[in-house]
Amino acid sequence: MLVQCLEDVRRRFSMCVYGYVVMPEHAHLLVNELERATLADAIHDLKLSFAKRLRSRNGTIELR
Repeated sequence: MLVQCLEDVRRRFSMCVYGYVVMPEHAHLLVNELERATLADAIHDLKLSFAKRLRSRNGTIELR
C-alpha cells in the first residue's frame, strides 16, 4: 500500500525516486529535489494518502 501511495505522489509531484526501504515502523526514501513544491509538501501528501488508505482498509488507524 505504501508503494502505491509513493507512486501516486511521485507522479503528482514529478519526483524521481532513486530508492526506498520500507521498515516495520518507518521508511527511507532517496528522491530528487522538487521543482514545483517542497519535499515537505510531498512527504506530507504521502503520509496523508497512506493514512487515509490504511484507515479505509482497517476502519481505524493507530496513532502513536
